[in-house]
Amino acid sequence: APLDAATTSASAATAWLSGSAQIGAIILAWYLFSSVSNSMSKAILKQLPSPATHTMAQFGFNAVFAFVTVHVLGVHADPVTLSLVRRALPLTVGNVLAHLLTSMALGLVSVSFTHTIKASSPIYTVLLSTLVLRERFTVPVLASLVPIIGGVALCTMSEVSFNGFGFATAVGSTLVFCCQNIYSKKLFRDHNVHHITLLMTASMLGFTAMLPWFFYAELPKIVRAVDEQAFDTPHLIAQYVIMATAHYLQNLAAFTVLTRVSPLTYSIGNTIKRVFVIVTSILYFGNYVSESN
Repeated sequence: APLDAATTSASAATAWLSGSAQIGAIILAWYLFSSVSNSMSKAILKQLPSPATHTMAQFGFNAVFAFVTVHVLGVHADPVTLSLVRRALPLTVGNVLAHLLTSMALGLVSVSFTHTIKASSPIYTVLLSTLVLRERFTVPVLASLVPIIGGVALCTMSEVSFNGFGFATAVGSTLVFCCQNIYSKKLFRDHNVHHITLLMTASMLGFTAMLPWFFYAELPKIVRAVDEQAFDTPHLIAQYVIMATAHYLQNLAAFTVLTRVSPLTYSIGNTIKRVFVIVTSILYFGNYVSESN
């Protein structure tokens, strides 16, 4: 019996280590692809300040890549159904709003400052998890939010590229993304929705929702910019492909992590991800950073 117990304990420990290693590798990929996606997004928006076009491109590539993942690479996922489309509609509204706000923020302030604001997501996650999922948190967990609040406040006061509207859009996108994470977790938990199917459905709906605004407001500006040779078109297209590929892989990794952990754990992981994105953007763009930042 003691031998059996030891064998069982060893097997459980091995399984735990294997699972932890898998999650760790997925989280690392999430961080790396997010850094590439955000740095490329800022570079693109500096050349072509069209946030709706940028958002639509992200949705379109997400939908195409998810379709290829399932139907070409043969990764198993649930079929898209009318019931899933209805459930994905609130997520689509949040997706469009959050991506649009993020694109606007990246066009107005630095990548590092945008993600410093987004690092406050655990605060909103705790509030929303308490209200929606009826979760309760210990005093140490709540106390751990204090340094986040203080750090974000300190960086905001000393940010050299501060812009009031840019700050507001960054806060708005953070709040909307937190709402999405809570809602997605409810779909995974209560309706057993496959994460790739949800990503593909929400991306297709988001792309469709952005089309009218793209044709009405931004396509004429893009045509004029191309005629005036305001940017290097082949170079910009290459940047869009790199950004969109990294953005899809980032979303795929993020959804995979969210299926395996709680919304708060995911949010804390998301905050740590900001460090990678901030450091990468500072190195890539050469932004000035004060000692307090």
